[in-house]
Amino acid sequence: MLKQFKKIQITVIALITAIIIGAAFSWKKVSIVETEMIPGHDNGWLEPLSIISANTPLIGEGSGVDIGPNGNIFFLHRAGYSFTNNQIINQDVVVIYSGKTGEILNTWGSGIFKSPHGITISNNTVWITDIMLNKVFKLNLDGSIIQIFGNDYPFYLEACLRIRNKFKKLPCTGTAPWYARPTDVEVYADGSFVVADGYRNSRLVKHNPDGSVSWEVGTIGQNDGEFHLPHGLAKDDQGNLYVADRRNARIQVFDSTGKWLATWSDKAIGRPYGLDFFEDHIWVVDAGDSHEFRGGKERSQILKLTREGQIVNRYSSFGGQLGELNLPHDIAIGISKKVFVAEIMNKRLHEFSEINNH
Repeated sequence: MLKQFKKIQITVIALITAIIIGAAFSWKKVSIVETEMIPGHDNGWLEPLSIISANTPLIGEGSGVDIGPNGNIFFLHRAGYSFTNNQIINQDVVVIYSGKTGEILNTWGSGIFKSPHGITISNNTVWITDIMLNKVFKLNLDGSIIQIFGNDYPFYLEACLRIRNKFKKLPCTGTAPWYARPTDVEVYADGSFVVADGYRNSRLVKHNPDGSVSWEVGTIGQNDGEFHLPHGLAKDDQGNLYVADRRNARIQVFDSTGKWLATWSDKAIGRPYGLDFFEDHIWVVDAGDSHEFRGGKERSQILKLTREGQIVNRYSSFGGQLGELNLPHDIAIGISKKVFVAEIMNKRLHEFSEINNH
């Protein structure tokens, strides 16, 4: 027994040594791109309507929002828990509001998640990422689980990933499919789906309907096709993917096969966190720099872009009052072009209306 324990000790020490040596030779500095407020475009085209979650009990950080059947609004939040929470949340984290009246229709999600991050409604199913469980959940509209994607970590992987927080190019891998703080999902009509494997792997992974890997693209970096935290996803009616490349302060576009098509790095876009596609336009929420690094500038924006990345309109307002935003995290466009924004710092779901169809 003692000999076996010593062998395990030697193996672990050798592994850690190899990781450190590998890290020393694979280091690559990837800085966070700083942004700034660019004048123009903001012409009063959005009207703040309400804090739709105002009367909802036990609301936490507003992490995600999407539109479901009948225009109903699915709002994802973290109850009273934080981004780094590592215990199962025993409170409902999904609230479903009527798209017509705003009344609460249902809540669910207790006992499943630790830190839910992104939500997508597609084909009458709900998809939610959890950045602490490192899983992607496929659920029915009532919250019952259909399938969970993402293999558990082997014993060494968490240590490797923590070291890679400093040594960005250190190779760490698990048994596919595996994720390291996945942020968002987009789903195709045939049941295949793409995961933004964001915080630690900086890649996109497309899966076949059975969960097997079809392709993956990306690594950490600032070149076209590389990412520094792919955070939010949107998919247009041609199957093209739009990626909020958050720490690179840009949006990248890929086709359904993973081929890079374009990079939008207009400074006026700011720092995109969440995206949505609606009627030939890409909608974006920008959360500024104050939550990205110390001393960063406060800013919150909603932007409407063409398919080519040109800014059509922009709404800017930072704070905690009606019409003001603080760390807008996700966006969805609903019935009658109502615009819904999930906010982290204000812990709420904000409702706007587009004026005169700008």
